[in-house]
Formats: sequence, structure tokens, C-alpha cells
Amino acid sequence: MELLKERIRKEGKILPGNIVKVDGFLNHRIDVPLMEQIAQEFRRVFAGKDIPLVLTAEASGIALATICAQAFGVPMVFAKKAKSDNIEGGLYQSDILSYTYKKKVTLLVSKEWLSASDKVLIIDDFMARGEAMRGLCDIVREAGAELVGIGVAVEKGFQHGGDRLREAGIRPTAMMDISDGLSSEIMHICRRSQTGCRLYEERIPIDYQTAITAEEFNFNVYTAALNGGEDYELLFTVPLTDHERVSAIDDVKVIGHITRAELGTKLVTRDGNEFDLKAQGWNPLAAE
Repeated sequence: MELLKERIRKEGKILPGNIVKVDGFLNHRIDVPLMEQIAQEFRRVFAGKDIPLVLTAEASGIALATICAQAFGVPMVFAKKAKSDNIEGGLYQSDILSYTYKKKVTLLVSKEWLSASDKVLIIDDFMARGEAMRGLCDIVREAGAELVGIGVAVEKGFQHGGDRLREAGIRPTAMMDISDGLSSEIMHICRRSQTGCRLYEERIPIDYQTAITAEEFNFNVYTAALNGGEDYELLFTVPLTDHERVSAIDDVKVIGHITRAELGTKLVTRDGNEFDLKAQGWNPLAAE
């Protein structure tokens, strides 16, 4: 959307830590006419889709999601980040890491307002590393609802990972950033998707500097790769039919495959032995 791009070029600022500041028109001071035009663009993109519900996360996503819901003529539900006394019944929840506030938060949606019969369009104002989006997708999946689509006003594409997948025509079936360690993140995907996996030690990419540092400190380099966080990398799964296409993309490494849940989450060593994966960094499964 050229109008939005132009506003970002003119008024957006890059702050330390690669934070994009667009609060003059998008997520603090709200330019309502601009929001309405963004909503109409989403309506065009998702034309023909059956969308009875819009979902977002508080707080900055609420304004855009509300205007989008109005454009579609449907209700909007936002995931809260703290449980209030007026929430009755059970909750769907997902733990995420806020990179803006540098802390972990829990997204909460009342089961009263989201069910397996719902079809959901997720709308948010901004996507940096996809944590909030991953959390909202987790909640939709936990509810048994159908995810119709995702609409984001601004995507921070510094690493161009999303561009490469889109250009190749590949649609990931699950995705999250490696903020808490490869082992922890693949276990989280498998838990939410009710699957197992096999990761192959020999296929895990190791940066040269990482290998040198691990050797200096007499530390197993694969232990570091499995449990070190803040890697600024994406972990994702694709259908088997996309295997050849995804393997041909530069900087994308196929490190394993998804299995049935009863086969467990395992690391396959170079000599063919299998060991249970363990989350040795921050464990998002501990609270589930």
C-alpha cells in the first residue's frame, strides 16, 4: 500500500535496537482516515473469504483491528496480557516474548469469545519477529478454530526471510523465531501441533565463530546450538511437497522432519542414536 509506505518514509524513525517508530500515525497517535484505508485494503485482499471474527493482541493492535472489524462488519476480540476479574470461565493462553519491552508476557483470550466453530482473521499493526503473531496463532489452534488469514500493516523485513518464502511460493505450516533455543522452540511447535520430530545433529548449521568460541571454552558446540537463544533465525515447517523448493533457497537449512506424536521429539546423532530433546533454555512448556 503506497500511501502507508510513503508515511513510513516521511515520518518513521529507526531507534537503537532496530525498533521502528511509527507512533505518530499508527500505534500511539492514530490517523483514523489512514487506518480506514488500510482496512479497505485488507478487505480487498481477503475478498471472498468467510470472516466472522477479527483477532488481535493488546494494546497497539486494537485500533487497526477495530477499524478492520468494522469494515468487515464483524466483531473484534483482542488477547489480553493480564487476567482481569471480569473474565469468566476458561482461558486460551500463549507465552510470547515482547522485544519492545524485553520481557515475556502471556496472551489471554476467554473461551467465551473464541470457539472451534469460529473462522478467524488475525490483524496487527506491526510484525517484528513474529512473536505476537505466533502467540495468536497458538490460541486459534488451541481453540480448534480455523485461521482464515493474517493481516499486518507493517512488517520489519530486515532479514528478508518472509520475502524468500513468498517468492518461492512456500507457505509454512508452523513458524517461530529461535529466541529460547532450537530445542525449546521445536518442542513448542510439536506440542502445539500435536506431533513429534526428528532433528539431525549433522544438519544443524554451525557458524564458524560459534565453533571457535565453543572450542575455546571446551563447550559442546551442538549443545550451544540447541539451547542458545536470541539467534535472530526462523524455525519453520513446510509440507513434504515443498521440500525440494525450500531446500533450494539460500540460507535455508533442512534440519529434520515432523513425525507422529507418539514417536516423540528426538535428536538423531551422527552415529544414528536417538535422544530425547530437552528444553535447557527458558522453557515455554513449563507453564502449560
